[in-house]
Amino acid sequence: MNRRASWLLGVLALAGCNVFDESLYLRRVDAGTDATVAPLRLAERCSGDVPLLTRPGDYSFDTSGLADDLSNLANCAGRQLPGNDGYFRVHMTEGELWHFHVRSDRTHNPAIYILPSCDERACTGGLDECGTGRDEHISFRARETRDYLVGLDSAVEGGGLYQLTVVRATCGNNVLEHGESCDDGARVSGDGCDMNCRAELVDGSREREPNDDFSNPNTVIAAPGATVTVQGKLGGGCDFDQYALDLPAGARVRATMLDINGLECGATAPEFTMSFLQTDGRTASGTGVATMSNRCPAITDTLPFARVATAGTYFVRVTTATDLATAVDYQLRFEVVAP
Repeated sequence: MNRRASWLLGVLALAGCNVFDESLYLRRVDAGTDATVAPLRLAERCSGDVPLLTRPGDYSFDTSGLADDLSNLANCAGRQLPGNDGYFRVHMTEGELWHFHVRSDRTHNPAIYILPSCDERACTGGLDECGTGRDEHISFRARETRDYLVGLDSAVEGGGLYQLTVVRATCGNNVLEHGESCDDGARVSGDGCDMNCRAELVDGSREREPNDDFSNPNTVIAAPGATVTVQGKLGGGCDFDQYALDLPAGARVRATMLDINGLECGATAPEFTMSFLQTDGRTASGTGVATMSNRCPAITDTLPFARVATAGTYFVRVTTATDLATAVDYQLRFEVVAP
């Protein structure tokens, strides 16, 4: 079988920027026809009288009457955000998983960021990855019990009308909810679904969506000296697959992307990108590189960033360099070299 045929195997039509069943991922609401869509009041600034959102649900908000108060959020969203921004508060309990999904018309580029205090340097989560005219969403797991500030922003100047879905997942209730890749009713790890309702992958497993950001990666069970190969599917520049690895101090990591048949990627394969992320799940310390024979990227243990100094959970994240007309299957091989 030639390499072109190998990439066409398993390809499916892509709807939107995700390749999984959105009925499990997003409760879409048609404004004007569903009485549960409530207006959301936003504060002009992230200090003072910031409204407290008391329940998950579907909301609408308008930033036209607001201003641009925080623009330089490179640490938070990865770029400056010159659009009008507004803020609300959510009280979260340590360990809770919340999900925020913003959608707008084709002229806006929404962004979301989460702050424990009104200081942009303290940002603990932010996303602006899907581009103009597309939804933006983020999962966030609270690190402590407190009120968190949620900023709604845009990479396009000015304001506009948006809709927001807010979901609080309950891990351990045996119900698959927005932001969970599994929920087997038991909050224990080692049974294929970890204590935070994130899928645990062993050799031969297939990725479980959603696994596209730092709060809900798939966990790869890879003991030092073992080789674990998993399968995944990507559909474009707004679709990410993130994998977590528990690594001992001094361990070295190899991660190699292959085609769905386990062969090196040929010239007809789409361009993929691979990042090695630090323990916060967001900070990239290095990127995978393609070789002469393999068009797909790889992280080798000869790269300086592929050796970890401190024990902890590290991450490998993959996506395609551009949007694709159809989604593609791939394999990702992990090898952990003991200290």
